[in-house]
Amino acid sequence: MKPEQFILGRKEQHQTFNTGPHRCVGLNLARLEMKVFYEEWLKRVPSFRLDPQAPPRFMGGFSLSVTSLPLVWG
Repeated sequence: MKPEQFILGRKEQHQTFNTGPHRCVGLNLARLEMKVFYEEWLKRVPSFRLDPQAPPRFMGGFSLSVTSLPLVWG
């Protein structure tokens, strides 16, 4: 790995915000936007809960990602 070089076609997989010298300059803004989104979502959206018949699905890797989050409204 050569973090000081930009190498197209490198074998390493993409990491959304990354770390070290390639850390995303917009990381803090993105986190703030996500925080505001969830605060507004919880204020405005009617009551909901996770669907017990369809558990959430995740994708592993460097960071855990939710690929499916079924909800039940009301």
